[in-house]
Amino acid sequence: NTIHLSSNNLGGSIPSELSKLPHLEYLYLDGNNIGGTIPPQLGELRKITLLSIGGNNIMGTIPQELFDATNLEWLILHGNSITGTLPAAIGKVASLKRLYLNDNAMQGTIPESLYRLEQLRSLRINNNTFHGSIPSLIGNLTSLQVCSFHNNELNSTIPTEIGKLTNLNELMLQDNHFSGTIPKQIGNSKQLGFLHASNNLLSGRIPIELGSLIDLKELSLSNNQLTSTIPDSFGQLSWLTTLELSRNSLGGNISASVGNLSALKSLKLEGNYFEGDVPQDLCDMLEGKDGYGPFQGYHFSSDCGGDVSAGSLSCACCTRCFNEFSSNVPV
Repeated sequence: NTIHLSSNNLGGSIPSELSKLPHLEYLYLDGNNIGGTIPPQLGELRKITLLSIGGNNIMGTIPQELFDATNLEWLILHGNSITGTLPAAIGKVASLKRLYLNDNAMQGTIPESLYRLEQLRSLRINNNTFHGSIPSLIGNLTSLQVCSFHNNELNSTIPTEIGKLTNLNELMLQDNHFSGTIPKQIGNSKQLGFLHASNNLLSGRIPIELGSLIDLKELSLSNNQLTSTIPDSFGQLSWLTTLELSRNSLGGNISASVGNLSALKSLKLEGNYFEGDVPQDLCDMLEGKDGYGPFQGYHFSSDCGGDVSAGSLSCACCTRCFNEFSSNVPV
């Protein structure tokens, strides 16, 4: 019931004759040099639960007939040259738990039928050119643990219904065109460890509710249009190693609560309007680490080196200063 031919430098194409193996449950062809297209006949494999053909040179579109294989639990197609849209027929595969479409050349909108797959645990569609919005129906995916939508052309707002995904560990939304505010309901996803939403068009305040995500390890919101300041509630994020808020419109004093982030290794605040002195507790905590640089000691970059009397930030423990008067050239 298993064919395991991963990483064997195989060429050629996937034979349609595989459909004549009615008891096949697991098909591993990933990590080869297989080309051609996905045979629609694979949808005749009624018992197949795992189809892994990632990391090849497969082209063409995903045939809608593939989703006649309604016992699929793992569909691994990443790292190919697959084009076209995701067929709405995917909604027929109610058993699907993992869907990896990342690193292809797919486009179009994400069909609403995808959001009926309530057993889905890992959804990776990053590094394509999908466009359109994420609908409120995403709240149906309550088993979802990994949601990677980054590096597409998705737009509109981040739906508040993401807060219903209480099993979510990774939410990757960076490098899209999302606008509007960050939903405070994300604070309901208490298992969230990684939240990346840099390089979008997000605006408004950073929700204080993000401070309740006590398992959060990485928070990256750089290069948006966020305003106000760093919430005091962030002092509760004791597992946070990375906090990236650079290139926004944040201002005011840096909250003293940031000094409680004992696991912090990378803090990026440049390209904002912070002023005053960096809290001494923050400097004491950072300087207690050995060495410099991300993942080796600490990295702390901010706007400093300007005229403190004119409202610039005084930062005695920054490892890299960006001078606002020299177009963010490090000083």
